[in-house]
Amino acid sequence: MSGRPLTVRAPPTAGIPVRRSPADAPPGAQAAAGRVRLHRHEADRVASLHSYGVLDTAPAECFDGLTRLAAQLCATPIAVISLIDTDRQWNLSGHGVHDTGVPRWESVCSDAVASGAPLIITDLRVLPRYTDLPGVVAPDGIRAYAGIPLIGRDGLPLGALCVIDRVPRVFTAPELRGLRDLADQVIHVLELHRADAQSGLHSPDLVPDVREPTVLRKALDDGEFTPYFQPLVDLHTGATIGLEALIRWAHPTHGMLPPAAFLAGLETGTLADWTSRVMLEAACALTVDLGTRGVVLPDGIAVNVSGRQLANPRAAQALLRMLDRHGLAGTAVTVEITEGAEVADLAAVRRGLWTLRGAGVRVVADDFGVGWSNLTRLLQLPLTGLKIDKELVTTMIGDPIRDHMVASAVTLAATMGLDVIAEGVETAAVRDRLVDLGCHRGQGWYYSRAVPAAELPPPLRPTSTSTAGTSTAGTNTAGTSPAAQPTRRPPLMPTAAPAPPAATRRVTAEPGSCTGRPPGR
Repeated sequence: MSGRPLTVRAPPTAGIPVRRSPADAPPGAQAAAGRVRLHRHEADRVASLHSYGVLDTAPAECFDGLTRLAAQLCATPIAVISLIDTDRQWNLSGHGVHDTGVPRWESVCSDAVASGAPLIITDLRVLPRYTDLPGVVAPDGIRAYAGIPLIGRDGLPLGALCVIDRVPRVFTAPELRGLRDLADQVIHVLELHRADAQSGLHSPDLVPDVREPTVLRKALDDGEFTPYFQPLVDLHTGATIGLEALIRWAHPTHGMLPPAAFLAGLETGTLADWTSRVMLEAACALTVDLGTRGVVLPDGIAVNVSGRQLANPRAAQALLRMLDRHGLAGTAVTVEITEGAEVADLAAVRRGLWTLRGAGVRVVADDFGVGWSNLTRLLQLPLTGLKIDKELVTTMIGDPIRDHMVASAVTLAATMGLDVIAEGVETAAVRDRLVDLGCHRGQGWYYSRAVPAAELPPPLRPTSTSTAGTSTAGTNTAGTSPAAQPTRRPPLMPTAAPAPPAATRRVTAEPGSCTGRPPGR
């Protein structure tokens, strides 16, 4: 682009849908603005805008810094990052303005969005469309405008980065090039914000600290993330055959927090890798402690690991080295793989899982029936089991659809030669129905809530405080118990027999049972 000034006298109008201005607009403004111009994919555009989760949010320096730069670059008193909603312009950031937006019929940026092209006007007062707009006719009204549409990843304009002057002027080509570059940066930050929103990071259920990476890092360094353990039981006998390690945050001010209050913050970066390591270390330490007393858990201790983590080619080997360091076989742990975000490199996940399977580690698909929406992708993984999501199990009694979904999951697991575990067993009726369907493993409040290792049934409690799984950050259990706790069975007793080697793991099933495939299949 040359250094010649670029001037667009009026926005293109051909083929752009229009909508009449609101009836309550001043008559002069209606005459000037005529009708609100809409993007040709207006409904999709508005839906895309809302997916970013930024409308009506508090000011953010990451955007304010960009508007300041835009104003400095173009030597204008005003710069705005505008977002065009259905009937309004909302200012995500504004330099030199104090309001948060205007009705859409008053918005110049709305025209840039409607066309999806840059809009540069040297003098708004000479164009009939804008002559009588309130922001133009005011004594210190706006005169010159340059706006670059903000095109999101969906290919649709969300709003505009604009600069505004109070006197007529020409914007030079270098200024407009710089404005386009800044618009690209605005989009980059918006896409990061949308990724956070889609990962749940903007959920009102989260404690504010999860949005501060340095706070999370310090909490990890200070040992505030701690494992709780929930027994996995034989639904026929009630005997404990395994445990699941579940993360909790011993927050210094909020007390003991459940995963729903913080997990999204860990999973947006690599901190989840570190917390999984904490859980695995605790599982290994408890397994060693139990082994010294002859207590064996046939199904080992399960730990949640995301598919994104397993895509790291070093993850599987790191887990096996941890087992070696503790002198444990692969059968000591079960990896519960969570679906979470889409896994880009499924082949890498498969390689990692086969490495674990070859060492005897069990691999279970967690949250089956809810989280695993892509069954084809699930079937490509080398699994030994499925865990039916608690949302289906807890409510299956009296709900024919959920009952059928659970029954189908049990049948699928049996057909594939997989173990099946039911999560969310909270009543005897649910337990009995699962047994009738052929599901023989389960966990839930009917048997035990998740507790620190030191509060497990006596045979399972560690003898050393170093393996108790409690945090030095506090022991407040606020927020870990539901309002009404179901009636529970008597204290659970673990299996007290030597663990079978991986080579002797069952590969055939009794009628109606679901067992795992042999490693290497």
